[in-house]
Amino acid sequence: MILDEGMTPVQIAEVEGVDESYVRHIYPLFFLSPTIKEMVLSGSQPYSLDLKTIKKGFPLGWKEQRDLLNTS
Repeated sequence: MILDEGMTPVQIAEVEGVDESYVRHIYPLFFLSPTIKEMVLSGSQPYSLDLKTIKKGFPLGWKEQRDLLNTS
């Protein structure tokens, strides 16, 4: 899935040929820091870090994300 600067979820859904609701569901994941993405892909993220937590107001700033999870 692509994410070009300034694209809306509707535009991403159209370009990717997926349903807009799917894009809106995973949209918060686009803003995770690379460190946290690596943690998720390797399965080493904290147990409490799940999509529900991220969607409930997880910080957008990478520094704030690292601080919240106590990562470097």
